Amino acid sequence: MVESIKHAFSVEFAPLSLEHKVETVGTGVINSFFIKMPNEATLESKWRLISNFLAVNYQNEMDDEFQRWNLYVFYTLNDSISNRLKYLIENDTFSSRKIVVSSSETQESIIQQHISNSDLSSEVGQVARTGQYNPNQLLWNTLHDKILRRKKRLSDPTNEALDEIVNSLKES
Repeated sequence: MVESIKHAFSVEFAPLSLEHKVETVGTGVINSFFIKMPNEATLESKWRLISNFLAVNYQNEMDDEFQRWNLYVFYTLNDSISNRLKYLIENDTFSSRKIVVSSSETQESIIQQHISNSDLSSEVGQVARTGQYNPNQLLWNTLHDKILRRKKRLSDPTNEALDEIVNSLKES
């Protein structure tokens, strides 16, 4: 299926090319596509079309739910781009995770940084304590007998408790 997608991509988006990588994470498979963009203008005019193309021709054909929700599209460029365009692309929630990266990075390092996070290290050990926790007595005295519920519109008891906290803090 990937070869036919690559061919259709090369016909529709010439001279751009599409590369595909597969990363296994636990028992799941994550698909990544890399598209080298020549400049910001091309990226701005083509990124949404490319995203739609991959959603319809590749993602839509996936049977595995995990793979469908874990599709990455990396747009690589030599030049830096405007923060506005990068934000627009990377915060678009349709179909896939889209990331703009420098073409000087290798595909392996991009995958390490954005998918497998194998560039991060963690150590298991004791947690250093910086001091004893001291609860805020003013807040505790105000809230200990109140029932607070999370709602869009605050209830009267919640408003009263918040007012009492504010007043108590102003007085202290």
